[in-house]
Amino acid sequence: MRICFRVRENGNPLRGYVLSGGRKFYVDGCADIPEKFLKSGFVFVGEYLGHEFEYRFDEPFSEVLISEGELLYDTSSLDLKLIEQLVFSGINRFREEKGLESIRWSERLAKIAREKSALLEKEFSHNAGGKNAYRLLRERGIYFVAVGENIYRIAGLKSSVGEEAIAERCVEGWKRSRGHRKVMLSEFTHCGVGVYARQKDVYITLIATLNRVVVESKFTKGQTLLLQPVDEEFDGKARIAVRAHPDRCFSLTYPEYAGREDFVEVRVLESCRGRVVIEYLDV
Repeated sequence: MRICFRVRENGNPLRGYVLSGGRKFYVDGCADIPEKFLKSGFVFVGEYLGHEFEYRFDEPFSEVLISEGELLYDTSSLDLKLIEQLVFSGINRFREEKGLESIRWSERLAKIAREKSALLEKEFSHNAGGKNAYRLLRERGIYFVAVGENIYRIAGLKSSVGEEAIAERCVEGWKRSRGHRKVMLSEFTHCGVGVYARQKDVYITLIATLNRVVVESKFTKGQTLLLQPVDEEFDGKARIAVRAHPDRCFSLTYPEYAGREDFVEVRVLESCRGRVVIEYLDV
């Protein structure tokens, strides 16, 4: 099948290549492509007046007209911080629908998520740049009990797609994936969303952490418990706060900054059923 690609306003031919069925077909205005390679749609990639473009088509046409406005559009006009907040709000709405506690925003996690999103341009992987979320956070001295990460990419964005539509597409895409749903609906306490955009592509990263430990039990008067607030792999100090309920049952002694050799001392003043919560504050 012969397919021709032109600029809608002036009829000028477009150059690039078509990706379809695992094959690449070069386009100089037009290209002859066997129909068997077009059954599942195709992608047209090229450059116009110094602007790279990528468009996906679900079915073939003998002539494809693309407006100059679309060809020259890039993501520089997008408000990336707005997209981040819209994704964050969408996650919390989803959690609320499921009867879960809202997750809290962390600008520190968001900064790392933005760095990760920039790495996704070269390698769309949880290990982009050779570092997963666990390593990125530990290298920056952030202590956490558990961490999860979602990533998302929109390629070949069109000018008609604004910040709200981008955020909605991202959250809805994560909802349809079991693994991504799990991250959004887990017991994480804090998260950050980072967005990176270049030309017509947008990359979004969610990093979520659990930043508390809860010890709940029946305690006996006279007991003394020593709780290790950070694990042996953490090479640093984590700023912590410890609280107990009911507070009349406990006496607490702990350092403001805890390393792997430090402990939280819990003395039980009277027998009760209660809980001790260690929170990590540096997120």
